[in-house]
This record gives sequence, structure tokens and C-alpha cells, in this order.
Amino acid sequence: MKREKKELLRLQSMIESDRISTGDNFLRLIESDVNKLLRDFFDFSKPPELRLEMHNNNYLFTLTLNASRIKHFANVSKEIFDKI
Repeated sequence: MKREKKELLRLQSMIESDRISTGDNFLRLIESDVNKLLRDFFDFSKPPELRLEMHNNNYLFTLTLNASRIKHFANVSKEIFDKI
């Protein structure tokens, strides 16, 4: 394999591995946004659990929420439109 091709493959590998290492602040920001969004549609006592991992060169994002109730759509739409 030519040296240039090895260097390109190494660079690609570094870029792909750096993408997943976004840090805790990134997940906290997503958690905050998702929590606010889901509160418009569900009642829940514990915040949603989020997991982000690399899977076959793609991100696998898993969200788990233990909701006690789905809000009635008429109430949801009124609450959302009142915020706009």
C-alpha cells in the first residue's frame, strides 16, 4: 500500500473516532432539549435516558423514557402554540 493511501486511511480513522468523542456537555445539551420537548407530549418523573454510540460508521442514538401518561393531543397543541 502506498504511503499516501496509508496516511489518508489513518486520517479518516482519526476523524471518525473524533466525531464520537463530543464530551459530556454535548449529551447534557441534548438531554436538556429532549427533556423539554418530551414534556410537551408526555408526563414523566425521571428524565429520559440517552445513549450515543458508533455503529457501522453511523451513530446509534437510543432514547428510553418511562412515561406515566401521554398528554391529550388537544392539550398538547394548545400548550405548544401558546409558547410560539
